Amino acid sequence: MGVTKMAAPASKRPTVRFLQTWVEDTRRHAFLDACILDERRVVDTLQKFEDGTFGNCVMCGAPIDREILAEQPWAKRCGSCRQPAPIVPFRPRERAEIPRSAA
Repeated sequence: MGVTKMAAPASKRPTVRFLQTWVEDTRRHAFLDACILDERRVVDTLQKFEDGTFGNCVMCGAPIDREILAEQPWAKRCGSCRQPAPIVPFRPRERAEIPRSAA
């Protein structure tokens, strides 16, 4: 037997105004999240200035290139540490030959 899909009653369907409000709220929350993230980055960068560690890589301690800092003053890693690890291709092990016993 097939399953019959029934439409939700009109009173349960979201209205256009509800959907518009939901979209506006979602955009507003995304904007606020981005502002909070930017504030954290600024505070962390100012703390690095105070500590004397601004411009040093947190992984290897090497100086971060000026080009990277010009684009992203909150950068934490140098160019070599920012590079993703190389992907090693998978190579299955060869099957060991199982000797067959003579039956």
